[in-house]
Amino acid sequence: MGHEIPVVLCQFLKDGKSGEVQALQDADGQLQKDHSLSQKNQRLCIFTATHHFGFFKNMSEKERDITGREAREIYREAMDCALNLAGGAGQWLEADHVDGHSQDVNQLRVLLVMDEVLDAVSLGLLEEAQVITDLKNLPPQVEFIMTGHRELPEIFRQADYITRMESEAHPFEQGIGAREGIEF
Repeated sequence: MGHEIPVVLCQFLKDGKSGEVQALQDADGQLQKDHSLSQKNQRLCIFTATHHFGFFKNMSEKERDITGREAREIYREAMDCALNLAGGAGQWLEADHVDGHSQDVNQLRVLLVMDEVLDAVSLGLLEEAQVITDLKNLPPQVEFIMTGHRELPEIFRQADYITRMESEAHPFEQGIGAREGIEF
């Protein structure tokens, strides 16, 4: 994507029909059923669940099981994809780095975006310990971005950046529901 850096996007609790994915598809190609790289551009890989059952709190036990299974599957596939792009088939590139950070900013190879991963962890769909281990073991060629609504102190300790977004005013407060293209 930007500046020729490959992007791996993994969306939790969504099914690939969100506005972000549609915009990326328009810009870069089609989302493949098997989560393979885009046909038009080998620098974008999108992983989403096959099923979306609405809000987690309203899901049946069976729907939660399916959501959890798919979350673990796409998490692992996205991590593997990012590692493969960064160094090939699990072979991490050796780089001069200090405290896990590359000394040469031009060595950045892959942007890995885990959308709503903090919620997936807090809901028990992913194991927090596994995410922390994976963060610690990422090679310096992978820049990792996490989003979500939950504050997870152990994961936050691994972060290079933390951005908080708070609502000061929102149309929902005036009774306006979520609008396509704006909130979803």
